[in-house]
Amino acid sequence: SAAPGYWSVVGIAVFPEFRGKGMSRQLLDYAFKLAALKGAKGLSIVVEDTNTQAIGLYRRWGFMDRETRPWLPYGGRTGPNAWVLLTRDL
Repeated sequence: SAAPGYWSVVGIAVFPEFRGKGMSRQLLDYAFKLAALKGAKGLSIVVEDTNTQAIGLYRRWGFMDRETRPWLPYGGRTGPNAWVLLTRDL
């Protein structure tokens, strides 16, 4: 709801042995094409603030920080401090 008109990428996960081969980039490129065909403003993705590698990657791909919200513990899990919402316009 913080990025109306943007398609949300719910998650990207790549097994360690396949990282660094451009798979995430191919998935995002395809998502951008689909979003453009349907008239979306762009893409959005949410990342834990401690996942600095992913945040840096998305920023290099043109995503911009849009909003940060507190990360709330659940099920006895401890974790990061915040969720970071990044968006990239088409």
